[in-house]
Amino acid sequence: MKIKGKFGFVAGFVCGALLFGSTAAFAAGILAQPKTAAVVIDGRTVDLEGYVIEGSHYFRLRDLSAKLAPGGKDFGVVWDGKGNRVVIDTGRSYDPDERYSPAPAATSGYGTAPKILKPGDVVKTTDGDYTVTAGQLERQAELERHGLEFGKPLAPDAPLPAWQSEWDGYPRVSIPAPTPVRYRGDIRGAAYDSMTVFNSYEVERVIRTIYAYAKNNPSLWQDKNPATNVPNFTIKVEYADDMETGVFYPWENAIVPGEAAVKKKVESTGGGAIFRIYVIDDYNNGKYLDTQYFMK
Repeated sequence: MKIKGKFGFVAGFVCGALLFGSTAAFAAGILAQPKTAAVVIDGRTVDLEGYVIEGSHYFRLRDLSAKLAPGGKDFGVVWDGKGNRVVIDTGRSYDPDERYSPAPAATSGYGTAPKILKPGDVVKTTDGDYTVTAGQLERQAELERHGLEFGKPLAPDAPLPAWQSEWDGYPRVSIPAPTPVRYRGDIRGAAYDSMTVFNSYEVERVIRTIYAYAKNNPSLWQDKNPATNVPNFTIKVEYADDMETGVFYPWENAIVPGEAAVKKKVESTGGGAIFRIYVIDDYNNGKYLDTQYFMK
């Protein structure tokens, strides 16, 4: 216990010395001397800033990983403040801006179960409360009235594609929680009261579908090698006016093969790609209309 406390005190003192420009820090009988050292990595000489304690050189993990990057041997380093630990991921490249985010559970992925709106539900929107009179449970009947027919009916809370353990190391995708948007007015004397609701559950379905097909495109991986398991693509959940839209299920649709559309997009996109996706549920005069998937 004495050793642990002594080290913590010294580490804090050393950090203060480095931050404020001191040439050396001395505490608990240990001298820490800031020093830049030449380090040879696979025959390549680089300078690393660190310090010397009792004759040994010490370097920051982040600095070391950054210097290893040109050879493709870097690793992810993040600080988990809640767990009071350093998290190292050798399957992911170093990112100086990365912040710790726990990996999703294998069974639930990013997480929340879908909220299926039903008749009588009241939703707080950007323009007051909106009352649902016909919920998503009427999805199949509504879509058939729109002229779309499916190979087999699927409930709005259909299971997501199974989470793969290899996805745990991928950079986390930030999923927003926007307030439902309400539009009111009239067209040729006919009043309308519409609402769009962000569907995070279906967003996760698209994310998993992208992950599943990315392995078929070498360009989307470091050194064009899917075996590295280091993605060379980014997924962003955001909406833009020029995004392609489709009323389809990404996993099955006899008329518009949504999954095939995502598959084609992923397998034909070049390295460094940014996949922008968004999913909304549409309601009008209290009745569910459809779910729209946007992707660019």
